[in-house]
Amino acid sequence: MNLENARMNHQRICKGKNHLMPTEMEDYLFDLRGYLILKQAVDIDHLSEMNAVIDRWSTEADAQWQEKSIRSDPPFSISFDKVAEKDASFLELVDHPAWAEHMKRYIGSQDPPSQEDAETLYPSNAIKTGDSPVLEGATADIRGPGIATRLHSGAHKRRTYTQFRFHNNRFRCGEVNIILALNDIGPGDGATMVVPGSHKSNRLHPAFKQPNFEEGGSLDEMEAAIGVKLNAGDALLFVDCMAHGSARRINPGVRRVLIYRWGPNWKVYQPPEDFLASLSNERRNWFYR
Repeated sequence: MNLENARMNHQRICKGKNHLMPTEMEDYLFDLRGYLILKQAVDIDHLSEMNAVIDRWSTEADAQWQEKSIRSDPPFSISFDKVAEKDASFLELVDHPAWAEHMKRYIGSQDPPSQEDAETLYPSNAIKTGDSPVLEGATADIRGPGIATRLHSGAHKRRTYTQFRFHNNRFRCGEVNIILALNDIGPGDGATMVVPGSHKSNRLHPAFKQPNFEEGGSLDEMEAAIGVKLNAGDALLFVDCMAHGSARRINPGVRRVLIYRWGPNWKVYQPPEDFLASLSNERRNWFYR
């Protein structure tokens, strides 16, 4: 990865777009449903850069991937892990202005702006607290017809990752994720499916006990689950303890998404030291060390 290009891109994106603070309505909907849809979070030029990199990686990994992607027998998928370490275009998403402040708010490192000055930024050192968000994972996922993601997660587990709390006007979430659409995801495209409100559920969804919701099972017919349709550049932001999965893709072509995960500063993912050393001080704070 070209370090100088990465730094220039970071400066470009921060200057070109202000960090968007969570609104009062977003706080309400995140608390109520467990997710938000951030429309047009990433611009077309940035999407094109990332798609071009994935094209190159996919061809290098599997010379027949484009042919396979239009077949449903056998189902086709390919994924790339730790993408933020491998290319500057993906590194920009770690602290992207469309959701950086949302991560700080919902992981729990800071209070919301005061009513007197809703535009006031949080203290610059807020990111350095013990509850500050750090990157937990960054994956590119490409899937063709026939693929689905099984039902998983849910508040009933009460694990380290599956925590959601709100106390004294602060959120405390064990993990908050972004699924960024790199192409349009509509009916038949294998959209992410969520169970709104399940991040607060005390009961196991009965579907977890059904064999058709094991590995590879689709949520298409599951009661209370809804599909999240996204246009390219839209992002689904959600707390990981909300039960979720996906519909089965039945259309030709592929679904392309990026899946990024953030958690409190006590999480375990730790990038290589040489990678951390290549980052600016501001961006380094977004990684565990």
